[in-house]
Amino acid sequence: MPYPTIEDYPYLKLEIDNKSVKLNQFTSYSRKVLHGAKIDYAFSGNAIVKRTPHEPKHLWTVTALVDWATRNQFLLVTKLADTKIFAPPFDAYKLTLSDVFLSIIEPSISRPKADPFETVGMIGDIEYFAKFLVAIDLSSIEEQPLGDWVQLSFIMNELEKLTA
Repeated sequence: MPYPTIEDYPYLKLEIDNKSVKLNQFTSYSRKVLHGAKIDYAFSGNAIVKRTPHEPKHLWTVTALVDWATRNQFLLVTKLADTKIFAPPFDAYKLTLSDVFLSIIEPSISRPKADPFETVGMIGDIEYFAKFLVAIDLSSIEEQPLGDWVQLSFIMNELEKLTA
């Protein structure tokens, strides 16, 4: 398999049913972990570590520069997901996100890979681009027309972990 060209990276790809949209020009991107460990201190000064019992989820805040056709496809995909929230099967609204912008590093691959290439980190961990199940709150979508382009801003929440 030939290595991808630099034009193929980075990107985010959202998919639902047979519809998809790929975003690859970003003015802002962040992915953070929600519900990680929190540290409180007892009266005695000892640290008390609190953590939720489930694996922490991710939150993305993205601003992308897209052409009008990509903007229309993005709105189609997100609105399709939104219309499926109350229709059986009740998990059909979940979008599959391929995040080929920021890799994850784990002791072993625990999610489906979004990209066929992986590298082994310096301490033996695996670094790879992963897929996630996400939802986009339509109220988080902001559009700013810029002539032939549109600046799209939105927030995505991970719903549950896809397993490899």
